[in-house]
Amino acid sequence: LGFLCFADLLFISPNVILSLLMVLNNYTSQLYPICECLSHVGLASGIFITTGITFERHQAVFSPFNYQSTLASTGHIKHLLYYILPSFGLAAVFNIPRFISVTKFGNDLQNNPSYLRFLLMYQVFHPLVTTGIIPLFLLSVINSKIFVRFNVSKERWPGKKDIRMAQIVCAIVTIFLIFNIPRLLLGIFEISRIPSIITCYEEKQTYHILTWQINLDMLARLCAIINSSINFIIYCCAGKQFRTCLLHLLRKPQSLSFTQKRATRTNSTTSTTYNRRKAFYNRKASFGNEDSMESEAISLPDASLSLTPSPLSKNASEQKFFDPFIAKSVDEI
Repeated sequence: LGFLCFADLLFISPNVILSLLMVLNNYTSQLYPICECLSHVGLASGIFITTGITFERHQAVFSPFNYQSTLASTGHIKHLLYYILPSFGLAAVFNIPRFISVTKFGNDLQNNPSYLRFLLMYQVFHPLVTTGIIPLFLLSVINSKIFVRFNVSKERWPGKKDIRMAQIVCAIVTIFLIFNIPRLLLGIFEISRIPSIITCYEEKQTYHILTWQINLDMLARLCAIINSSINFIIYCCAGKQFRTCLLHLLRKPQSLSFTQKRATRTNSTTSTTYNRRKAFYNRKASFGNEDSMESEAISLPDASLSLTPSPLSKNASEQKFFDPFIAKSVDEI
C-alpha cells in the first residue's frame, strides 16, 4: 500500500501543477511537458501496482497454504519486489515515446510523417490497451471472483490478516473501475478518430478537436485524481498497518525524546535498586559470619534481581530474612 500511495502522489502532484498552469493560461512553460509525462508514469505505475496486488490477494484467498509457503521461502521484501519493480519499470518503458516527444529531438521528428503515424498508432497500445482495456478486464474478473468467494463460500478462512487485505484491495479496485470508465471511453473515441487525423495531415489540413471531447478529457483527469485521492483515505481507514506506519512517521520529535528519557530513567532506577540489594546481602553475610574466623562476601548473580538470598554460612542461614526496604537500619537486622 505504501508503494501504491507513492504512485498516487506521483500522479496527483504533477496534475496540481498542470491545473495551475492551465488557470494561468501558461502552456509554453517548460514544466508543462515534464508534468504531463510524470503524470502518465504515475497513472500507469498505479494501475500496474493495483493489478499486481489484486493477483497477489487472489492467490492469498484461493490458495492460502501455497501462498504462505511461497512467502516463507522468498521472504516479504523479495516477494514485494516481484510486484513493485515490474510495475514501475513497465510504466517508465511504456512512456519512453512520450518523453522523447517533449525533447528537442522529438520536436525535430514531428516533421517526419512516419513518426507521427507511429505516435498515433502507439496510443492504441499505450495507454488504451496497457492501462485501460486489459487492466479493467482483469480487475473486473478477479475482483468479482474474490467478492463471490467472500459472500457465497461458507468455509473457514485460515488468515484474518490476508482476508482484511483482500477486502481493502476489493474496495480499491471497485473505486478504480468506477472512476476510470470515462478515461476508457475517451480513449476508445480518440482511437476511432485516428483515420480522420491521418487524412487531415495528408491533405495538409488542420484537425480540430471537438468541444465535448475536451470537456470529457478534463472530466477523465478529474475522475483519475479523485480516484487516487480516495485511495489514500482507504489506506488510512482500513489499513491498520499503513495507519500505524504513517502515525509513526508523523510523530513529533518531542514525543520520541520523551520516550527515550523515560526509558533511560527506568534503567537508572533499576540499576540503583539492584546495587542497594547487593550491598544489603553483602552486609548481611558479613554480620552472619562475625563469630567465625573467615567471612565471605555474598553477591547476587548479575542476571537476577530476586530478593531470595543466596546460600550463606552456617550461622547466616539460621538468621531470619528481612527486606532492606522494610528494615530501618542494619542494627535491626
